[in-house]
Amino acid sequence: MKNILLPCLLALAIAGCHSARPLQSPPLPAQSAPNGSTLIIYYDATIGKAKLLEAAQQYKATVIYQYNELNGIAVTIPASATQEEAMRFFQNVPGVVSVQPDGVNKLY
Repeated sequence: MKNILLPCLLALAIAGCHSARPLQSPPLPAQSAPNGSTLIIYYDATIGKAKLLEAAQQYKATVIYQYNELNGIAVTIPASATQEEAMRFFQNVPGVVSVQPDGVNKLY
């Protein structure tokens, strides 16, 4: 009887851990900037980010984050500029590898 009781209790314990509810993604944080006003800009690490940061200041863009491990920055462009204008401006900065609009990517 003891040989059967232990496996049955173990099976019940494991079955009790299973949830019938599907997993839900946590809500996304509210964006601080209007849609389309934030750009992610990657730069060549051998050239550095000094010219890029100077260009951002010249363009009156606000640096909101620096991705040190990824060699990139996030900037909010001024309201007077369009996303396309800002992307063209930053693509011409020496050392810039990529300019893309910020967004949410779902992996499922």
